[in-house]
Amino acid sequence: MYFESAMNNDGHKGPEKAQRPPGEGAKNALFIALLIIVSALAGGVAVHFFYRVRLSDLHKKHEKEMALMEKNLWDERSRSMQKELSGNEIIEEIEKLKQKNERLEKEAARLEKNKEYFAEESERRLTELRRLQSRLLRPDKPHASIKPLLEHEKLLKESFPEWFALWKEMVPGFRLDVFIWHRRDKMEDLSWPLYEEGVPRSHVEEKLENCIFSPDGSKCVSPYWCWGEVDSCVMVVDIDMERLRRVSFCGTPCRFDDAVWLDNSRFAVAGAHNEYSGKNRVKWFAEMSVYDLDTGKVTSYQGPPATHEDFQKRYAEFHKEMRKKKGMDF
Repeated sequence: MYFESAMNNDGHKGPEKAQRPPGEGAKNALFIALLIIVSALAGGVAVHFFYRVRLSDLHKKHEKEMALMEKNLWDERSRSMQKELSGNEIIEEIEKLKQKNERLEKEAARLEKNKEYFAEESERRLTELRRLQSRLLRPDKPHASIKPLLEHEKLLKESFPEWFALWKEMVPGFRLDVFIWHRRDKMEDLSWPLYEEGVPRSHVEEKLENCIFSPDGSKCVSPYWCWGEVDSCVMVVDIDMERLRRVSFCGTPCRFDDAVWLDNSRFAVAGAHNEYSGKNRVKWFAEMSVYDLDTGKVTSYQGPPATHEDFQKRYAEFHKEMRKKKGMDF
């Protein structure tokens, strides 16, 4: 080392002052600068770390707040959807009630219609029951409604001996005074020329042989015109006009067996018709009908019934004998 000589105030030489090497001050300045830079960087890092931690806390807080807000929002939407769902369920329930009400109204209308029908049917059956009771209680006094029929009782018995015999076989105690009034209808009014084009005259003449003439001979009636066919009919022939008139027609549920004139405008037809009873059982009823050509009405009187089996068995033999009597070979 180099020392500088220095003089004390008293004139003596003091110790020599140390001399700095060249460039040492620059190094110190650089060191101090680096120290300042490092300190600044450290402070920046610290500040950065602080703000980063702070930002992380804020972010977490924000996420919590957002999660809470989202939860609240979903809760609100859920309540709203529940209310909306409840409203839809109410609407659906109302529609179901409307449909049920419509069904009930239709059912009520149907029952009301059935009520009217059964009321009428009940009244009709009660009327018949009263008539039957009247006959049972006073069998010697027939019902007043059949008085017009009983006025011709002798003539009818004499004119239809086979028919009365048939029904007495099927119904013990069968007689005319146990009949009841059944119905009153309008006669058919369908007519055409007696001798039609295309129909052999001999065929018509053959049917006229069994036609029953009125007392004045101007007309004749035939319940046999349709015999040999599936259906049944009653035909009246106007002799002078040569017109054929159908006054009654029926399918397989009816039979027209014989006829007799009561006067020049009225005639009676003996026959039968069937009706269904409980469990689809068929019964056959004796029927006596009075036709009035002046009024165009036919009044029917109904007798006691026979079973379907008994009627079918006995009627076949009766019909065979009637065809033989009338000279009908079909």
